[in-house]
Amino acid sequence: MTRWTLGLGLSHDTSGCLLADGMPFVGVQLERLTRVKYDGRKSKVGQLVSYLLDTAGILVADLDVIAVSYPSVDLPSRLHVGGLDLGASNVLHVGHHLAHAYSAFGPSGFSDSAVLVVDGHGDPYFEDSEDMMRWGPDVRQRLAERSAAADNTCMAPRFETESIYRFTRDEPPILLHRGYLAFGRRTGYTPLLFDPLGIGQNYRQVAAWLFGTGKSAGKVMGLAPYATEPLPLPPSFVSSVDRHPTLTDEWKAEIRSALAADPTLIRDHGWAAALAGYIQSATEQLMLDLAHRAVALSESTSLCMAGGVALNATTNGRIERELHLTGFYVQPASSDAGLSVGAASAACHKTTGRTPAWQPAHDAWGRRYSADEVSLAVNRHPDVQRLAPGDIAAVAEHLAAGDVVGWFEAGSELGPRALGHRSILADPRPAGMRDRLNLEIKHREWFRPFAPAVLEEFIDDWFEPGGAGRFMLSTTQVLPHRRAHVPAITHVDGSSRVQVLRRGEGEFRRLVEAFYKLTGIPMVLNTSFNVAGEPIVESPQDALKAFQAMKLDLLVLDGLLLGRVAPNRR
Repeated sequence: MTRWTLGLGLSHDTSGCLLADGMPFVGVQLERLTRVKYDGRKSKVGQLVSYLLDTAGILVADLDVIAVSYPSVDLPSRLHVGGLDLGASNVLHVGHHLAHAYSAFGPSGFSDSAVLVVDGHGDPYFEDSEDMMRWGPDVRQRLAERSAAADNTCMAPRFETESIYRFTRDEPPILLHRGYLAFGRRTGYTPLLFDPLGIGQNYRQVAAWLFGTGKSAGKVMGLAPYATEPLPLPPSFVSSVDRHPTLTDEWKAEIRSALAADPTLIRDHGWAAALAGYIQSATEQLMLDLAHRAVALSESTSLCMAGGVALNATTNGRIERELHLTGFYVQPASSDAGLSVGAASAACHKTTGRTPAWQPAHDAWGRRYSADEVSLAVNRHPDVQRLAPGDIAAVAEHLAAGDVVGWFEAGSELGPRALGHRSILADPRPAGMRDRLNLEIKHREWFRPFAPAVLEEFIDDWFEPGGAGRFMLSTTQVLPHRRAHVPAITHVDGSSRVQVLRRGEGEFRRLVEAFYKLTGIPMVLNTSFNVAGEPIVESPQDALKAFQAMKLDLLVLDGLLLGRVAPNRR
């Protein structure tokens, strides 16, 4: 009989997954279902749970274990979520950073590894605290004890921002290092932030200064290579064994003073790029230091990473190239979207004594939609028509002719990267393709780079060693003599965030093979299939709506080639 484990990550980017006998069965982010980006509403968790259970054809009563991870300070208001009693005896509560760590180690396939978790912040942390992994009936008492400890000593709680673990398959993980940030005295559960900040919070702060929201870290990373001159500022970070890395007060004061004197600086490309480049460079050095420390403390030659900062592809590429590891794995859903996977993996370890291991060929956790569901969605759009022929060769010909194609195949990816299941595809050769995609189709900033999906056997012919991976999580350099051939996927500094397509990886791989036969270019441009401000598409209906809104040339919906009906034929 199948042993079912439900994992829930109830944070600002809520997600859920099901493991069947410890192996991935289905998973999805809440935002994909509600169409609200970074959706963390607890009132919608029932919709998430229904999606997972319906896909598996099971009921809540069939679940052996429910594992949940979220900021533990908020637990008292969340004991009943999505029709589930989180205080029940089969519910395991898993600490924030611990869930991140399990999410990376589980699918790495490594027998042992250092695990580095770095993010904005996780759970409260006190001198005598340990990572939380407790069953439902014990949780209220544990949290009450933590709260009382803080109140009785007049301590401001500290929150984990960086953690280093040593993981093996058969033993409990060992916490080797923890960094934290301090919050001011709480008003209810709303903390007042003060310095020092951690790596993730500093990066978020710069993102907020530049783009109005801390959720724009990816934009900062994309803008950083445009920096041509360093900012005339003092050293930005302090990093030592005993003190958490932080922006100095002097640095912050100078930034704030400059902005107050001339608010237009943020709109000035040169100054904004210099600020982005400054924080990116500092972050890379700090993460390299932490990665070295993780390997040294764990005495392992493998490294896994998770947490929001682990989505910094430029940093990841440097770690991979400079540490000379025998194994390096970054969780594709390194943000809080991966907490559900980590919580479920932790529960499997807790109940079976072994952390499940799998090495995914893809990150497509979502459910597959039937041919009937696809046809029904298409029939609801009279302004869309089926095109013939609809085979792979025909799609490759359209791409080679300059068409931009929406690509929908099987289940959706978990996390922020589109890897050939919910993608927009284009020819990487035209110099104007990047501007067309940014300005006319995705309606986003002009400087945002695009990534290639590349046939594995041609990687060394086009890119420098190190940084190319299956999940588009690291950058490497396009070889100088190749850059003029693929300008749409070559960033201003010559870098590219490469997705490697291994042999036998489905229809997407076959499409790129067909494109190569036509053009001699072993890659296509691959970006996420979503309208600006919305999550990546989940269902056939979502894909059809986005196809119309984004004015794509073609849509491939599980092998069905679709175009628009000419206006005079409607």
